[in-house]
Amino acid sequence: MIETATAFDEAAAIAALPCIDGLFIGPAYLSMARGSGAFAATDADLDDLRHIAAVAAGAGKRWAGPAANPRLRQTALPLAPSFVMLGDELSALSAGFSAMIGSGRR
Repeated sequence: MIETATAFDEAAAIAALPCIDGLFIGPAYLSMARGSGAFAATDADLDDLRHIAAVAAGAGKRWAGPAANPRLRQTALPLAPSFVMLGDELSALSAGFSAMIGSGRR
């Protein structure tokens, strides 16, 4: 799991470990840990994703991550992830709260 600033900085060393099969990026936590605030698929967030994908490829390892956000998904898919999750806890909570707020306005 690459979701802290230290893990991001050490991603190449982590990927080089023989016991590691791949890297999974946690973009929401990583965005907060790297000082970008709440994840919003900013250019900086997408650059972090590209970096992790490149590190994994350079080490001959797989990579994956959540991609519920359309902009994140559009960036991730051409980078050949092993898989992407189309949902995550943050997206599920956001959709749930949006639905509750919407139903309260009727």
